[in-house]
Amino acid sequence: NKCPELTTIALTRTGVTDAGAIALANKCPELTTIALTRTGVTDAGAIALANKCPKLTTIFLDETGVTDAGAIALANKCPKLTTIFLDETGVTDAGAIALANKCPELTRIYLGETGVTDACKRQMKQVRAGLSIVVLSFLL
Repeated sequence: NKCPELTTIALTRTGVTDAGAIALANKCPELTTIALTRTGVTDAGAIALANKCPKLTTIFLDETGVTDAGAIALANKCPKLTTIFLDETGVTDAGAIALANKCPELTRIYLGETGVTDACKRQMKQVRAGLSIVVLSFLL
């Protein structure tokens, strides 16, 4: 069954994998907010969400297996993104700059513990005036 009216879902710290993210993408095209923090989602899940849920405005992918491929797909297919959480992912400069370049409404991006360089962060701020780049590091 489809869930065409579902716009927000939080699946943080669940056993959701790419299969679940793909199923959600296929059945819930109206999603605007999805939280997948600390799940088994990788690029395959992020790409499916990008391809099927173009209305996404907020996505939590922190502490997942997402890399530049997933970030670039979201940048290319989800121009309404305003907030994206990518802390502790495999995202590097390529994924981060794609988001800054292709998401005109992006106001906040979380990049703690990623491969994004300081030079890229400066470039992102030049490309997207008003962009808040949040970099938190939790050292125990």
